Amino acid sequence: MEIARQRIFKEYQRIFSRFLGLKLTFIDIKEVNCGSENPKKAYLEALRLKKPRILQHGNGLRLIIPVIANEEISGLLLTENVRPSFSNSQIKALSDLLSLTINSIAKAHFDPSNFKEMDGPLATRAQKSLIKAIEYIKKNFHQEDISLKKVATEVCLSQYYFSHIFKKELGMNFIEYLTRVRLEEATKLLNNPGLNINQIAFAVGYQDPAYFSKLFKKHKKISPLNYRNNKNKKNNFKIKIKRRP
Repeated sequence: MEIARQRIFKEYQRIFSRFLGLKLTFIDIKEVNCGSENPKKAYLEALRLKKPRILQHGNGLRLIIPVIANEEISGLLLTENVRPSFSNSQIKALSDLLSLTINSIAKAHFDPSNFKEMDGPLATRAQKSLIKAIEYIKKNFHQEDISLKKVATEVCLSQYYFSHIFKKELGMNFIEYLTRVRLEEATKLLNNPGLNINQIAFAVGYQDPAYFSKLFKKHKKISPLNYRNNKNKKNNFKIKIKRRP
C-alpha cells in the first residue's frame, strides 16, 4: 500500500503541475515535526484542524493540505509558492478545491473499503487473494459465523499468512475491517425509517443489539438512535428551506 500511495501521489503531482501550474510535495505524517519552527507550526495546525492552511512563504504563499485516508491523516500536501497577485478569496477557493479533490483521491485509493487490485504485473499472488477476500467479506459480512479462518479458507491461504498480509496491506486486522464494513452498512440502513435498531443489528451480522449499539457509539462517537435522529433533523431542515418562497 505504501508503494501504491507514493506512485499515485507522484502521478497526481504531475497532473496538477501540468494543468494548474502548481507543484505539489507530499510530506509523510512521520516527517511533519521536521523543519523550521514557522512551517512546522502551520503543519501542526493543519493536522489539528484537518483543514487546509495558508502559509506566507518567501515572496508568495504556500498551501498546506491535510491528506486523510482510513479516517486518519496520513500526511500533508504542500504547494510551491502561489502568486501573491491572487486575491485572498481566490487563494482560499483554490485551497478548498485542492483539499476536496486530493481527499477524494485519497479515499478512493487508500480506504480499505475501496481497496482495489494494483495494476498488471505489480499485483502479487497475495494481493490478488486479498482482493478476493475483501469481495467475499463485502458479500457475507452479515453472516454471524464469518471469521478470519473461514475467509482464509475461501482464498486458499493459511490463517496465519492471511492475517499477516491483511494487516500489512490494509493497515488493520480482520476484525477491525469487518467491523468497519458492518458499521458503514448500518449507517446506510439507519436512513430507512422502516427498520428499527434491533433489525439493523441483525441485518449487519450482530445478534446482540446492545453490543451493536455499544460498538457503533465507540466508532462513530454517537449512538445509532441519535445518529438517526440527527439525520432526520437535517433532512427536515433541508425540506423546510426548499419550501420557502
